[in-house]
Amino acid sequence: MAEVGSLHEEVGRLQLGGDALKAAALDALRERVAVVDCDGRILMTNAAWQRFAGRSTSPSHAQTGVGADYLLAVDTAALEESGIGLPGAAGSGIRSVLAGHRPLFQCEYSLRQPGGPAWFLMVVTSLHGVRGPAVITHVDIVSRRVVDPDRSAADLHDPLTGLPGGALLRDRLAMSLAQRAVDDRRTAVFVVGIEDLQVIADDLGDAVVDEVFIEVTRRLQATVRPGDTVARLGPAQLAFVCGAVRGPAGVEAIRMRLRRVLGEPFRIIGHPAPVWIKTTIGAALDGVDGVEPDGLMLAADVARYVKPLQL
Repeated sequence: MAEVGSLHEEVGRLQLGGDALKAAALDALRERVAVVDCDGRILMTNAAWQRFAGRSTSPSHAQTGVGADYLLAVDTAALEESGIGLPGAAGSGIRSVLAGHRPLFQCEYSLRQPGGPAWFLMVVTSLHGVRGPAVITHVDIVSRRVVDPDRSAADLHDPLTGLPGGALLRDRLAMSLAQRAVDDRRTAVFVVGIEDLQVIADDLGDAVVDEVFIEVTRRLQATVRPGDTVARLGPAQLAFVCGAVRGPAGVEAIRMRLRRVLGEPFRIIGHPAPVWIKTTIGAALDGVDGVEPDGLMLAADVARYVKPLQL
């Protein structure tokens, strides 16, 4: 109990407010989440972090709790001896976020186990966007690495556009939702479907379809903010996650920007006539359409047809 009281005192000094509610929200997440101060010392952890830290089989850097120096834990040479493939730049990446040099750092790492390697994604996000505390989250991604290794490459990155796949989008959505549990930021998910790609392929060929899709990707990336994540979900579907959205009005403003940029004609080299596309856009807002990653992604996809914004 003394540790919990101390934890709440430290969080109070961060002016986060609503300690009990925020701690409960963090505990409800299945991902391991911790908040560290500007020196890398752990201020608070959620239940998933505490359970993992309590296992005797957990790696040394994971066996950390409130008050521990997390930078020291990830910098130790003992990690490699324990079979942990955490990149050597992990410590410097965390420091760069704490120093305010970048808003986010992330890396994948592996843990050697008898049944095969376990894979994790670590994401470090600045709490205020400047020098100061950060949220550190670890997501277990072993299922797509071990259970279906042939599928994992496509899930992680799309070879045509270089975008993350659906699996990484879900991970990054979980990271954004974890941030909300700490500082009340709202997260929105947008799903964009291109409805007439097959018509374009029949009329102009698959090469033109690829060029159109690449240009759609470029326009989306130019529309979203630098910290937002654009991903490819399928042959004719893109999605992106926006953090710190200003409620339903903010969602509608983003939808209108998408309508404008995707409504412009596409000019493809070798084809003098412009190419037009029909697009459906669905959106889901954290706290309005759901609170879990899978539910929000499904709600955004369904919204393309239930309450679509068509171009």
